[in-house]
Amino acid sequence: MAVAAVFLSIAGWLTLVEMYGTIHAALAFGGIYLVLALLLFYVPVRPRVPVTPVPASAPVGSMIEAFLAGRAAGEAMRKE
Repeated sequence: MAVAAVFLSIAGWLTLVEMYGTIHAALAFGGIYLVLALLLFYVPVRPRVPVTPVPASAPVGSMIEAFLAGRAAGEAMRKE
């Protein structure tokens, strides 16, 4: 498919250069390829995966309690 696109591009380029000149052919091909690139960029290839909702954050009190428990465990390990 890519080979066919290359050959068609070359044939189109040669035809446009003969009919309108190099500048117009370059502008036409640049515009065509820009539109094609934008279409391929904005059209999604795969369906979007729904994002799971973020769970509510833990209360600050339980986080402090867990920190203090870890700190106590660390101090107990040093004493042994």
